[in-house]
Amino acid sequence: MTPYNPQNERVKHDYFVYVTTAGRLSPKTQNQARKAIVEFEKFTEFECFMRFNKTTAIAYKKHITNKKAKRSGELIKATTLKNFIKPLIKFLRWLAFQPKYKSRIVMTDIDYLDLSDNESRAAIMPDFKHFPTLEMLKKAVMAYPKETEIQKRDAAMIAFVALTASRGSALMSLKLRHVDMRQKLVKFFASDGVDVKFGKNFITFFFPTLDPIFEEVFTDYMRFLREEKFFDINCPLFPKTLSQLDEHMEFTHDTLGKEHLASISSVQNIFDRVLKYSGLEYYNPHSLRDTIAQIIYDLNLPIADTIAMSGNLGHSDASVTVRSYGQKMSDNERQSRLRALDRIE
Repeated sequence: MTPYNPQNERVKHDYFVYVTTAGRLSPKTQNQARKAIVEFEKFTEFECFMRFNKTTAIAYKKHITNKKAKRSGELIKATTLKNFIKPLIKFLRWLAFQPKYKSRIVMTDIDYLDLSDNESRAAIMPDFKHFPTLEMLKKAVMAYPKETEIQKRDAAMIAFVALTASRGSALMSLKLRHVDMRQKLVKFFASDGVDVKFGKNFITFFFPTLDPIFEEVFTDYMRFLREEKFFDINCPLFPKTLSQLDEHMEFTHDTLGKEHLASISSVQNIFDRVLKYSGLEYYNPHSLRDTIAQIIYDLNLPIADTIAMSGNLGHSDASVTVRSYGQKMSDNERQSRLRALDRIE
């Protein structure tokens, strides 16, 4: 199977020049679109886009609907299905108006790729939240060894996310200068190179309700980077592993370099190692934001404190936190709360 098609590569280049120049897609959305298009090309064995037709559309929709997630082995979720389908449809509809392609691609053939009403509804419905508890995170951070440079980084990353609810993309782009240990805050500033959702600038203070083990582990890691590795403020907070030859001319992978992690899969692999070491199942980095949100919910805080905690998540107001991370209340809990209200005088 040919790993790429030169003609496809040229027209994909034109498309991404268009969406970049016209400001139609953010860099993150562009990456998602690239992945979706390549996934389709792999299915067609990289045949020319000119050969796209109704039969191809139907076959690919069936293929992608039955695709299984690598980690869980289960069918991909509706939201993931949408991420494969929608960017591809947008690209093909653009392609159908380009010279050499508009006489070959039929617009109605593209419609066969689209999501059904049920699939579209499922893609926007909130899933049941699956996230670790604070005790699980504490167990993982305490149990994980911290002897090597790599182990120190791995444990510190989990501790840092527990303290700040940082998104995975930010973990890859943060530098030491963005962390103020004296004031216990992190500057998530898109204007200073941090990969932040919607390109926002906000400050997160270490969450106050968590176990001291997280701050202890992260503080020790920061000391290690500054005093033993001699990292300056422009070095990555969580650098990639350095591959180098030892005296036996064999590659070793036990030292931290001074480059940023290359992909979100590197962050996911770190989470996988740390959590599984203590016998826990894998949780993705973003799920820890749900852990923090659940703590906010359980504390039953006054409105002002809830707003402060929500702002710490980088949300513009508390309603965003509830809408994005709140879980559906069980019937039993709803009944209990409503009956309690009946007794209020």
